[in-house]
Amino acid sequence: MVERTAGAGNFPACRSHFHVFYTAGHRIFFLLQPYRANSVILSYDYSGRLPEHRPVRTNCAKFAEACRNDPPYRHFLHTDLFFSAMLITNDVALLTFVPLTLLLFQNLNQEKYCIWIIVLETAAANLGSMMTPIGNPQNLYLYTTYHLRMTDFFQTMLPTGVVSWIVLLVLSILLPKTPCYKGCTADAPTAIPKKSALVYLLLFLICLLTVFRVIPDWLCLAISVILIFFCNRTLFTQVDYCLLGTFLCFFVFVGNIARIDVIRDFFAQIMLGKVLWISALLSQCISNVPAAVMLSGFTENAKELLLGVNLGGLGTPIASLASLISYQFYSKTQQSHPGKYLAVFSAVNFGILILLLLTGWLQIQNT
Repeated sequence: MVERTAGAGNFPACRSHFHVFYTAGHRIFFLLQPYRANSVILSYDYSGRLPEHRPVRTNCAKFAEACRNDPPYRHFLHTDLFFSAMLITNDVALLTFVPLTLLLFQNLNQEKYCIWIIVLETAAANLGSMMTPIGNPQNLYLYTTYHLRMTDFFQTMLPTGVVSWIVLLVLSILLPKTPCYKGCTADAPTAIPKKSALVYLLLFLICLLTVFRVIPDWLCLAISVILIFFCNRTLFTQVDYCLLGTFLCFFVFVGNIARIDVIRDFFAQIMLGKVLWISALLSQCISNVPAAVMLSGFTENAKELLLGVNLGGLGTPIASLASLISYQFYSKTQQSHPGKYLAVFSAVNFGILILLLLTGWLQIQNT
């Protein structure tokens, strides 16, 4: 049984069935992280209203009042979405901020700007998440599969990350500068459960230590299961087990098919020198996480694959499944315009995708 050597990203000549199932299992554990906040969806009833018992409405109203003379969406886009996605994943960032944005713009009576704001928020979450190993599922998968060093990871993603930040900054400047003119009345303060907050913070820190290979993944999984069982066992019923099962089967399929010499050599030859472009293109069709899993079985070029599947998260709505979260929230609101949303989404995403692919290609040529 041949492993990829640490930091080198070498392709394994063969894998036993046991090894395929084991690696699939522990990588599935990493993929659980983006879904740990699925319960956030339950706090939003798809009509633009958050339950009154939540503290979000109070904070939203206060924030809108503070931003009366300055549009608040730049703050959302760059300070919150881009940087928070680096730590809590793009999925969780969008699950948190898109409902908050919809509620905020209802408070401000400015729903007509929602499409542009949500589209840019979605792009910011996807682009910010590519900057860290824990930002999205494909980063976690490739980081563990190729045993990448942190320095290699950041050297690969930092140049395009800086360019993406500048692009988002320019796009946000072009947004309407209409001041917030509708007064908002804050609800009575609602306390955040301190016990739950401390438990989830502890779990988040444990996950970070696991990703950075300080503690073993099995220990992290055991601690997570035990704490969630005693603190909020209903979360186990809210995990998308079908999706996780799909990923597990996909890991096994790719691992087994990569052991066939003819198929491995064929795909390796096609991808030779084209990993960036093929991974970005395939992501448009099957989403970037499955693309990362599939192509990792046929290339040793971890850095180009990492760059390609992350940039490939832009483009079509299914290129990154996180983008569907934003669309789902917006499409369920009153007076939504799904057709216009998809048109704006496609224009913005494909425009950024082309620019960043050229940036990534130049980066590769100079290394």
